[in-house]
Amino acid sequence: MSLIEKGDSYPSIDIAYWLSSRLGINIDYLMESSFDNNHDYYLEVEEQLREASTSRSYESLQQIINTEINNYVFQKGYKRKLLLWHQGIVDFFYYKNLNKALHTLDVALNLEGKNTKAYKMNLEIMICKGNIYVDTGDYKTAINIYEEVSDILLLQENYTDIYLHIRLLYNLARTHMLLNQYELSIQYCEKAIKMCHKNYIFYALGDCYIILGLNLQKSEKIAEAKDEFNNGLIAYKLQKNISGIHQTTLKLSELESYLPN
Repeated sequence: MSLIEKGDSYPSIDIAYWLSSRLGINIDYLMESSFDNNHDYYLEVEEQLREASTSRSYESLQQIINTEINNYVFQKGYKRKLLLWHQGIVDFFYYKNLNKALHTLDVALNLEGKNTKAYKMNLEIMICKGNIYVDTGDYKTAINIYEEVSDILLLQENYTDIYLHIRLLYNLARTHMLLNQYELSIQYCEKAIKMCHKNYIFYALGDCYIILGLNLQKSEKIAEAKDEFNNGLIAYKLQKNISGIHQTTLKLSELESYLPN
């Protein structure tokens, strides 16, 4: 074990599987970190891309892509896929070029990649495409993409990325609400919330409560909607999500006018 840690020896496949199961980490990560000298650099760039994307810092996102696009580390497989995925995000949200964004994402999806990381990334790219269609008002196409992802996940019983499942359920709930399909949207919200609680995850929990509250408000169930907005507010406070706290507080003030004295 000490030889592997120092980089003086590499694990066989059998030992790698044993180590990954004992340590509770993905076999792909273990093998890559053992044989790929650039793996730590890749992980650093991946984190930079995700932070810029999450904060919607699209100029920073483009700068990171421009810096790495000719780097030999990112010329093939899931590493190239990562850059193209985020370029598609920039093409749509920053340059407002729908066709180019969809083309770039399709190129990313078609890049070869057979490990777990590439598999997960393809599902995330598909969800990203669905989100773009939602933003352009093409809700039915978005739902078709989300349902395709759902079907793939159903076939992969051993795939346990809870965060991806929750993100998928949230987007299905949001899109069905935009189509005025409130009951179906509520079902997806409740599934996502249950999954968050079961796995002690706050990720997207506040957002799911808000979508649930909006569905109930649109269904004229104002008192129930208020309860769910309050649940969302609690989740946002636990996450220290300032924007979520502010928007939900305003929404609760708005609901007060609907309730009897």
